[in-house]
Amino acid sequence: MIYLSNTDDPVIRKYMSEECSNVFAVRVKSLIKAYGRYDGIIDIWYQKNEADSVSAYIVKYSGEFIADISDFADKDEITDMCCMAGGAVLMCRAENENQCSGVVMKLEKNTEFSCLCNAVDNVSLRDYYSLIESRNSDGFSVQDFESFYVDLNHRIRKDCAKVKGIYKDGTLISCCAAVAIYGNSAVIAGVSTRREYEKRGFASYAVSELCKTLAESSIFNIYLQRHKDRNYNFYNKIGFEDTDFFRQILLIRN
Repeated sequence: MIYLSNTDDPVIRKYMSEECSNVFAVRVKSLIKAYGRYDGIIDIWYQKNEADSVSAYIVKYSGEFIADISDFADKDEITDMCCMAGGAVLMCRAENENQCSGVVMKLEKNTEFSCLCNAVDNVSLRDYYSLIESRNSDGFSVQDFESFYVDLNHRIRKDCAKVKGIYKDGTLISCCAAVAIYGNSAVIAGVSTRREYEKRGFASYAVSELCKTLAESSIFNIYLQRHKDRNYNFYNKIGFEDTDFFRQILLIRN
């Protein structure tokens, strides 16, 4: 059975006190930390199985559901609930490669970073948005600037996100972000480089510098999610290894 919940629920408080064990836990807990005290921004649920044990935690934010699902979860019940609650997509763990939308990668422990140029924290979010928007035709999905700015700026202020970028002659040429941070874990996304600076190592430098900064803050469990047919070599050279699969389920409502 699935229960609608909130941050004052003892079940959720216990969940938030535990270390993150996977990329979905990082995303769910980071959203709860960033927005859980703001009415109407996110919705929180958890599922219990027949043994009365919690088998899944689900958060809805901006039309998207993210689920931290155990092996004992009733996945059909979760999908049905998400369809009834409205929203466009459900992201969760895939049981096998055949049903996956992409691959989860995790940074190997004790990775040493070789950063040959300086990346900065004080990245203009307008510059970052313009860079991502310029690559929209390459499969990037970009929201409107106001929504992008408000969300990322809020996460940064709540210590739930961090941005790293490389500037050259006043122009942002490469950038990435830890879009979800919770405890000693983080999720990297939004890696983008201007076309004229591609294949020159700038994206690798930006990601490496971000990972180094996270590690200096005792954030050692660093994840990312990639398309199943793309970017393995790029991230593997930095120190990431494939660890799991994820699904993005399109929610079709009658």
